[in-house]
Amino acid sequence: MFDDINTNYYTKVYAGTNSEFNEIIWLYPSGNKTECDKYVIYNPVDNYWVYGSMFFTTFSDKEIFGNTITTGVTAAGNNVYNNEPVSVFVGANNETLDSFVESADFDIADGNSIMFMNRIIPDYEMVNGGKIKMKITTQQFPESSQEVTKEFDITNTTEKVDFRSRGRQAKVRVSCDSNGTSWRWGSLRLALQGDGRR
Repeated sequence: MFDDINTNYYTKVYAGTNSEFNEIIWLYPSGNKTECDKYVIYNPVDNYWVYGSMFFTTFSDKEIFGNTITTGVTAAGNNVYNNEPVSVFVGANNETLDSFVESADFDIADGNSIMFMNRIIPDYEMVNGGKIKMKITTQQFPESSQEVTKEFDITNTTEKVDFRSRGRQAKVRVSCDSNGTSWRWGSLRLALQGDGRR
């Protein structure tokens, strides 16, 4: 593995677990590949190693879903799969799926204070251009209606976004619907402070 791994793409090495078989799996890009195409598996219970080739790029154990879920890059495109059997495709009739990450509701002072937010410094990586859409949703009270107070686009040239938004609790959603765009989101750098209700 160490003689074969593409060291220019260390950031794409992915580790996961398969609790059904007591396995730890590492996915990595080999040779001149830019996406993960090989794997190494270790079973600490039975003490064995397995290695080989596959098209998986990420791997999620069956904690939430009833099966292990994987993503993969093939000639047909980027897809989401049930791991067993691997032929079962999870998606929208082979159409491109919008990808997103959404935070849980967050607050300050246990929700007893209003938050004032005025800047986001995006931490992201985008390949092949395109854009990421960021949306901030606020609520004044836990059971009140949600307000989309800000929605804006993040591109390869976006360094920061200035805005003004208030709420007792808020959540952030980052999504991408641009075909052919590969993206990753890092930390959320959001400037906020306690405030009054205008």
